[in-house]
Amino acid sequence: MSDPHDPDRPEPVKPEPDRPEPSPGRPLARLFSLQLLAVLGITVVLTAAFALIKGGDDDSTTTALDTPATTASASATPSGSSPPPATTTAPSTTAPPSTTAPPATTPPPSPSATPSTPSADPNRPEVVVFNQSAPDGSGQAAAKRLRDQGWTVFKVDDFRGNVSMTTVYYPSGLEKDARRAARALPGDVRTREKFSNLSDTRLTLILTDDYGG
Repeated sequence: MSDPHDPDRPEPVKPEPDRPEPSPGRPLARLFSLQLLAVLGITVVLTAAFALIKGGDDDSTTTALDTPATTASASATPSGSSPPPATTTAPSTTAPPSTTAPPATTPPPSPSATPSTPSADPNRPEVVVFNQSAPDGSGQAAAKRLRDQGWTVFKVDDFRGNVSMTTVYYPSGLEKDARRAARALPGDVRTREKFSNLSDTRLTLILTDDYGG
C-alpha cells in the first residue's frame, strides 16, 4: 500500500471553482457612458467657443457705435503733426451778363411815304371803259392806268359791238382830251369821234383783243 505523503507522487489537481460569466449588458452600458461623456465634452467646447466669438463681435459693434465721430477723426490725425494750412480762395469776380439790345425794328412806312394816286383833274372829262374782246381783267387794268394819270373813270363794263381795234371815242369838242387819254394807255390807241349810242359828255374807251395791257 503506497504512502499518501510520498513526495514523488504528484498531487491531485483541484478543480477550479466555477466563476460567474460576465453579463452581456455591462460592456454596452460602459460604451454608451463613454459616448455620452464625449458628446457632452464636445458640446461644452463648442458652446464656449461660440460664446467667445459672440462676445468679441458684440464688443466691436458696441465700440463702433459708442465712439464719437470727433474721436475717430482725432485718432486719424497723427499726434505732433500740424494741421493742414487753411486755403483761402479769393472771391471770383464774375462780370455781369451783358445786356443785348433788342434788334431794331423797322418802323412801318408812314402814309406820306406811300405813293399816292394823283387827284383827278376836274377840268378833264370822265371816261367810260368798255371791254369788247380784250383779255379778262383788261377793263380794270385800263381803268387803273387812267386813274393813275389823273383821270376820273365813270364805270367799267362789257361791250358788244364790232369795233376793229382799241379806240378812245370823244364827243364834239373833246378831241384833245381823247388824244391825251390815248397816250396814257399802252400800245397804239387810236381816237375817233363817237357814234350815236355813246356818251355825249364823256370819253368812251373800247378795248379789243389788240390791247397791250
